[in-house]
Amino acid sequence: MKSKFGVSRFVALLFLMLSTGAGHTASDSKLMLNDTIALEHLEIIRPLRGAPNAQAYFTIWNGTERGIYLAKITNQSGLIFTLQKSIELDGNLQWQNVSMPKVIPPKSEFTAKADSFRLIVDAAVLNNANADKLRMLFKFVDGQPVEASASVLPFGTPPTDHHHGLLDGK
Repeated sequence: MKSKFGVSRFVALLFLMLSTGAGHTASDSKLMLNDTIALEHLEIIRPLRGAPNAQAYFTIWNGTERGIYLAKITNQSGLIFTLQKSIELDGNLQWQNVSMPKVIPPKSEFTAKADSFRLIVDAAVLNNANADKLRMLFKFVDGQPVEASASVLPFGTPPTDHHHGLLDGK
């Protein structure tokens, strides 16, 4: 059951912020969606030459009192990127696709980071992107798409490892 001022109010505020140019620029590592929801450290690690896919990592912080639902992640032309999670089978790390929408519980973060979750990005879209940025759309259930700029990093660069908690702000 949704409250009268739930996700729809969040989406309206977000749309207003993005359409008026308020908030952070495309080069910032943190995009505040509102006072309590943030998309941080959106990074794509370039693959080895000739590999079909790159891997992307990010953090979504949900500081609200309700769950939020990530429906899909695309590029500007609509190509859907696949979210995967790691599982261990017979001592080997395997990857499986995550069913969407992905819930991000209240007062928690979802982090796509090496060895837990990753976003599979078609390497061909990196050939058409600026050398160091790729525009992506994060689509939430009952909401407008949120546009964010991913930093495209060289192969072998470790993604940012950041967590919300007691040490934030210090």
